[in-house]
Amino acid sequence: MTLKSLLRLGACLCFALMIGIVLSTTRGFVEGNDSKGNNETDLTAVPSLADTVNGRAESDSTQNLASALATSHHSAIVGQRFFARQGSAATAPPQAPSGEKTVDQTEKNIQVLKGMPASQLIPVMNFMNASLGVNCNFCHVGEQGKFEFEKDDKEAKGAARKMIQMTMDINKQSFRGRRTITCYSCHRGKESPTAIPALPVPEAAGTEGPRPPREPMPPVEQIVTKFVAAIGGQAALEKQRTRVIKGVQVGNDGTNIPVEVYQSAPDKYDLVVKTPRNGDFITVFDGTGGWFQSQRGQDAVLGDQLDLLKRAANFYAPLKLAELYPRMRVVGRDKIGDHMAFVVASQPSEHISTRMFFDAETGLLLRVVNLVDTPIARIPQQTDFEDYRDVDGVKIPFTVRQTNVDSHSSYVRKFSEVKANVPVADSTFAKPASKP
Repeated sequence: MTLKSLLRLGACLCFALMIGIVLSTTRGFVEGNDSKGNNETDLTAVPSLADTVNGRAESDSTQNLASALATSHHSAIVGQRFFARQGSAATAPPQAPSGEKTVDQTEKNIQVLKGMPASQLIPVMNFMNASLGVNCNFCHVGEQGKFEFEKDDKEAKGAARKMIQMTMDINKQSFRGRRTITCYSCHRGKESPTAIPALPVPEAAGTEGPRPPREPMPPVEQIVTKFVAAIGGQAALEKQRTRVIKGVQVGNDGTNIPVEVYQSAPDKYDLVVKTPRNGDFITVFDGTGGWFQSQRGQDAVLGDQLDLLKRAANFYAPLKLAELYPRMRVVGRDKIGDHMAFVVASQPSEHISTRMFFDAETGLLLRVVNLVDTPIARIPQQTDFEDYRDVDGVKIPFTVRQTNVDSHSSYVRKFSEVKANVPVADSTFAKPASKP
């Protein structure tokens, strides 16, 4: 597995301050191998992924970055009752968008996941990791970051293929193709499912008396209007044309990595993560396309990641929620800490559905949950927004928490400086010439 392949699928750590889209798709567990036959992670540029996923991370900033880049996406998080309502009609397994290769085109010895977008491979592997409470070497041959992913030496890998096919068949035959039954349905973080209940079995909670009538929900237009007013209003937003943000990304081990964000209206975006040993990791959307740049080279952002990056780059996203999130609807209420929130649902793209949680009292956006539809599960990712402060008339969250299925890929971004209408050169978003 080349480092380039690792970064292409996993290193876009982008966010949109106002609409809460945080992209952290990563590469850490693979069923096969890269198409060039490479089977060792380049350890000169990224610390051992095996050390990361097995909890032996070095206590320095670079390893913290590797944790963020090497594991991903799924977390059993709040709002499950809202998620369960999604996908009532039959859904076909996701197919790779135009321009993106499938996983069987980029990796070796792929059998049951053929046709899946390559960008979904690591979120899917990490979902299975979290569901069973295991690491890469449970199924794959290798240690210390050196894996031969295409090999079938371990019995667990064959069993995993059978289980994947079993859940696919159950969902196809019994749930009209919806990803209703997943690894997590039975395993719940354990290698072996619990088949026999522990005695004594607790009494069912039940309900006493008739259910209270449901409180009426405000229309989605009212929630969006209140949100725009809460962050400063349309006029204040439109006065701003650029934004420069600086702060740190705090990993799960407490180490800090400097981050900088450069934004220019209407849709240019540049995220820089500065690591002490591996240089800058840069993610850019120039208004047309997106790419990722590091000292190891450059790769395009494609598929679901590109959809997320486009929305992250939209400078006036709060004013264009209806455009960015078509067919928005209010699906209920939920509690976020001490705050009651209205939950607004949308499906902004073919493989992604979104839940936005707006504070019922203040109107501010408190949380966004993105669900990426994959062949084996709908994998959630949660972003929370805190510490809103006024910046030239517009309220910006100075703390952004990203929660994924694996704690190594979760982090908190704390901003110390946010400036509006400062010069940002167009060259900031220019694509560097590829090295021969």
